[in-house]
Amino acid sequence: MQLWQHYFGFLTTLKAQQYYTTRSGEIKLGQIIKYNDNKINWEDFVSNSNAKYVIFGVEESIGVKANFGKSGTHTAWQSFLPNILNAPINDYLPFNDIIVLGSFNFEELEIVMKRHSNTPEEKRNMLLQGCQEINNYVVELVCNLVLLNKFPILIGGGHNLAYAMLKGVTLALIKKMEIVDSKINVLNIDAHLDLRHLEGMHSGNGFRYALEEGFLGKYYNLGAFENNISQYMLDLINNNAALNFETFENMFIRNKISPELALDKALANVSNNYYGVELDVDIIENVLSSAQTPIGISTIQALKWLYNIGKSSKSKYQVYLSLVEGAVRIDDNPFKFYDIGKLLSIFVLEFIKAKKED
Repeated sequence: MQLWQHYFGFLTTLKAQQYYTTRSGEIKLGQIIKYNDNKINWEDFVSNSNAKYVIFGVEESIGVKANFGKSGTHTAWQSFLPNILNAPINDYLPFNDIIVLGSFNFEELEIVMKRHSNTPEEKRNMLLQGCQEINNYVVELVCNLVLLNKFPILIGGGHNLAYAMLKGVTLALIKKMEIVDSKINVLNIDAHLDLRHLEGMHSGNGFRYALEEGFLGKYYNLGAFENNISQYMLDLINNNAALNFETFENMFIRNKISPELALDKALANVSNNYYGVELDVDIIENVLSSAQTPIGISTIQALKWLYNIGKSSKSKYQVYLSLVEGAVRIDDNPFKFYDIGKLLSIFVLEFIKAKKED
């Protein structure tokens, strides 16, 4: 058994039945897709499947807490599962191209961390270390999936996982001898740049670590709020031609550039090489997340961007999709956003359908 499997729960036929309901005359996605019922031979299960898109979850809030955020991103996956598995089979749904593999759960790791956190400083250090450990496990899975010629789709967790996705995909492409310079690009739809200082891994600096360690080539952020950008991040971008962004204000307040043209510019920037697609749901207005915003893009705008990214002329260079930071509930907040799973499942299915149209 590979090390990462200690924290990973494969979705089996029996487990899946808990998440979907049956109706006379209907067939649900959960009823028809295949599951890995043999934990040891998971690679055979994946490689023998004709499905291209492998969806997996990460149930963790450690990266967010390490960034002084509020816990809750570990709740997205359990909300996502019943929504994706209850999708009805029809002529629109590319069900033969989907695997729902399972999820990482790091409750055990958090318990161990708490035992060694007697002071605020110790707690922060343990969170930073735990975040790095989580990333290492996710790197292993992602690398294996790409080596098996699959397209990973990540649901849940903090944006620290951007580092894991970039590193895992890059290592696999190097092994497959499909890239030479050991870097891939990324398009990040996000209210934050997530290029904070290298102070230990957390949800605010995953891209920065990937950049410093040579896994990230070009970075393009779509939608950062000007009020969320520290001056040192602006200085970093101004001194590095590989880093670019278009602000929320330029698109939706000043109307200097349309959202459609802004996306075209972003894609032109990153699509000269393999690239990942990241969506942090904290950019979407009133969607529950650690950094929830009362003003942001609409759910329709987010969906249009994802759809147009999926059907873009160079979509063949896309290597993963990551939907992070969403939550059903957040610490110290009585509000619960049960629709997060429905929202994420719509995003995933429309993105896959768009890529199938290409």
